[in-house]
Amino acid sequence: MNKQDLVRRICLLAFVLFIMVGCQVKPEPSPTPTPTVPEVKTPPAVTLAAVGDVSLVKYAPSKENAKNTSPFKPVEDELKSADIAFCNLECALSKRGVAREKDYVFRAPPETAKLLESAGFKLVTLANNHSVDFGRDAMQDTFSALDKYGIDWVGAGENLGDARTAKFYSFTNEHGLKTRLVFLAYSNMLPLDFYATAERAGTAPAD
Repeated sequence: MNKQDLVRRICLLAFVLFIMVGCQVKPEPSPTPTPTVPEVKTPPAVTLAAVGDVSLVKYAPSKENAKNTSPFKPVEDELKSADIAFCNLECALSKRGVAREKDYVFRAPPETAKLLESAGFKLVTLANNHSVDFGRDAMQDTFSALDKYGIDWVGAGENLGDARTAKFYSFTNEHGLKTRLVFLAYSNMLPLDFYATAERAGTAPAD
C-alpha cells in the first residue's frame, strides 16, 4: 500500500466515525410555543316576529266599537321585543275607492295604521289578493298611511320596479360586526289585474 492510499483510507475512516458520532448526538428540543386563542367575534343576535294575515277592518274607530282594544294586545310584548315585527296586511287603508266584484273585500280607515305602529310592527307585505280591493287610489292611500306611522312595506308599489324593491335592515354588535336582513314579497293570487306593471301601481307578481 502506498502512502497515497493510506492517506485516503485514514480520511475515509475519519469521515465514517464523524457521521456515527453525529448521529448519536440528540438535538435539544425546541420550546413548545404557547397556543394563542383567537378572539371570537359573533354577529349580533336578531329576533324576527313573523305574523300571518292581518286585517284591521273590525277595528275601525266608530261609536259601536269605541271600546274595542287593539287586536295585538295579547302578543304585544312579544312583537315589541323583536328587532323586526312583520305581517301580511290583508286590507287597504283608505276611505276612497269602489269595491271590486269578488267574494271578500277588505278596507279599513287609514288611521288604523296606528294600531300596527303601536304594536311594534316595522314592516308589512302588501303582496296579497286584497291590497287593491278598492282600486289603486285606495292602494296609494295605504302607502301614505303606512308611511305616516313609520311602517315600511314590500310587495307593492307605484310600478313594477317599485313593487319588487327590497327593504334592508342592518344590525351591529359590540365588535362592529353586522348582520343584514333583506325582505322581498311576491303574490301569485288572483285577480291578475292587481299586479303592478311598468306603468301601473299594484302588487309584485311571482312570475
